[in-house]
Amino acid sequence: MVCDYFHSKPIRKISQTNYAEGLRRDWEVRFGALRLYSRQGGTMAYKIEENCVLCGVCEIECQNQAISEAKTTFVIDPYKCTECVGNFESPKCVEVCPADCCVPDPEHVESRGQLLEKWHRLHPGE
Repeated sequence: MVCDYFHSKPIRKISQTNYAEGLRRDWEVRFGALRLYSRQGGTMAYKIEENCVLCGVCEIECQNQAISEAKTTFVIDPYKCTECVGNFESPKCVEVCPADCCVPDPEHVESRGQLLEKWHRLHPGE
């Protein structure tokens, strides 16, 4: 334990092993869930992480108008995001993002059929 000059409570040092374990768990939470749902035929809406550079390319490319600008980043409305099902083979935001900050959102899991149904609601008559 090390005492920080600015804090009265001791600060626990993180060993390289603990740090690597934390990174592995973070990776599993992010991408393990994606692997699990893709094996089961499910997909997820996308979200934009904090490393967004505010270029706006994703907003222009989104056919569902699911992407909008917030205070410090762009955001994806999960109720409009269809992962480009009905428009393209793969999500356009992921393809065009220069910062690679468009990632699957494990909190919004839907099947391909549900995404297609959502696309038909967003684009009636197409």
